Amino acid sequence: MINNVIQLMNIDIFKILKLRQKIFGDLNLCVDAGAAAGIYSKKMFNINPQAKVYAYEPFPGNWIHLENTLKEYQTVKIIKKALSDKKETRKLYVSSVVSEGNQSFAKDMIGYSSVGTFWGNADRSKTVIDVECTTLDEEIQAGIINFLKMDVQGAEPLVLNGSKQALERGIEMMFIEFSFQPHLLQILQKHQYVCFDTGYVFSSSSTMTELLDVGFRDLKNVTLSTGDTVFTAKFHGDYAQLQSSEFKKTLKIGWLQTDLICVSLDYLKKFFYIIATELGSKIEDK
Repeated sequence: MINNVIQLMNIDIFKILKLRQKIFGDLNLCVDAGAAAGIYSKKMFNINPQAKVYAYEPFPGNWIHLENTLKEYQTVKIIKKALSDKKETRKLYVSSVVSEGNQSFAKDMIGYSSVGTFWGNADRSKTVIDVECTTLDEEIQAGIINFLKMDVQGAEPLVLNGSKQALERGIEMMFIEFSFQPHLLQILQKHQYVCFDTGYVFSSSSTMTELLDVGFRDLKNVTLSTGDTVFTAKFHGDYAQLQSSEFKKTLKIGWLQTDLICVSLDYLKKFFYIIATELGSKIEDK
């Protein structure tokens, strides 16, 4: 089950992490899986400069941008590999990279891509390369991971399957890109994580009025690094609809994603204290 309390409260994940560090001071070991240009790694470091941050990024076109972002953050460890379920070499299919004329947030990052996947199509991919894969259990063999961010284009179940020992020790909080893969939810439920959705990103040829009628709110158009224009939104409707193929067909939704905040049962009490603190602050501001 996915809870929408965080989405309704409109609390950013990094606001939560800042409050966590301020209240408990326990954001000490962080992992950025699919680090891309290093924006998340940089934010993790800035919240706690004493934290150990591991940034995993397999696509060579991103390395120069990752290194430029983190050049002043020497304690962030860059690992030029993909996290997966085993140590091996795999094909990475990259359908799009940033080129001259790109008008997205990444317009100055020539050669950058956020769409590398293990399940691509060679005929439709701009680039196909061999990348080195490793597992989280191989990389970090001791200690509790306080925060794991994953944006690995559908390989999230593989990463978790390669993190069994880390999950046994306890990964307290995760921030995971979610495209409604049932298998991913099954793994999270098996390890007793409580999951909260955040904002949604999706492609659709429906009108804003049609989207508002079914529960989407705060609709905005944004341009991705691929050059595609999509919607961002909150969703205040029936969550079960989002899993329905008929719902997506009716609204002409091509793809739909959200980021899940996943909290271990052992950390849930502290997490709710953080959320209650932020809610109290919002009430006081009013």
